[in-house]
Amino acid sequence: MTNTTHQTTPYSVVSDAPVTVVEFFDYQCIYCSRLAPFINDLHQDTQLQFVFYETPIFGSRWPMSTLAAKVGNAIYKTKGMAAYDSYHRALFATGHNEGQLTQQDIQITLTTLSLTLDDLTLSDDEINQALSLFQTLGFQGTPTLIVMPTKHPTVEDIHVIFGADPVQIKQAIADIKKAVGLVTP
Repeated sequence: MTNTTHQTTPYSVVSDAPVTVVEFFDYQCIYCSRLAPFINDLHQDTQLQFVFYETPIFGSRWPMSTLAAKVGNAIYKTKGMAAYDSYHRALFATGHNEGQLTQQDIQITLTTLSLTLDDLTLSDDEINQALSLFQTLGFQGTPTLIVMPTKHPTVEDIHVIFGADPVQIKQAIADIKKAVGLVTP
């Protein structure tokens, strides 16, 4: 399977995978943190592609939420999806959420990618776009996931999952796979 990544925005991932899983998340969200290992396991399924929206809804309460999101977006732009994925997994692996994430956590993670904050151009643009989309869609909490066919989604086959509910996510993926004619393992 050939994956093509567009570097224009930090959350645009395009591949020939028939099912797309979109996740709006915040690194400070305890439920996002609890869901992260499950999402990581889903990456093994080559019939899925993932789109991550850095959505720091806790940024006004915990500034590291916004900083972590800006750094994630900048890593994606600078180093691509593999580096972003490493950063994303490492921050959740700290177990620091609900105000516990620190700048040191971010710096340590950057060091593992041979980067520093000075190497990155941090921007509010992608954060503002993600938050605007999140609000426009009427979402209020993270994690919020959308599971849909990659090609030609319709209102009837788009599943929106509010919260960390692996059972519901698995069912939505199975439903979409069935709808697009895939055999589920």
